[in-house]
Amino acid sequence: MLIVDASCLFEVVAGSASAETVRQRMALDADQIAPHVVDVEVLGVVRKHRLLSTMSL
Repeated sequence: MLIVDASCLFEVVAGSASAETVRQRMALDADQIAPHVVDVEVLGVVRKHRLLSTMSL
């Protein structure tokens, strides 16, 4: 079982340098779980990076 958190999902959403590594690791384990608030956590990180102008859409 793989526990997926907001930091790794953000890497994928943002298309960071480590996004492909995260995708590959997630693909190896079909049995995944995440905290029930993971979507809110990811959006919080996206918002932070947008406010700091460290991420473009």
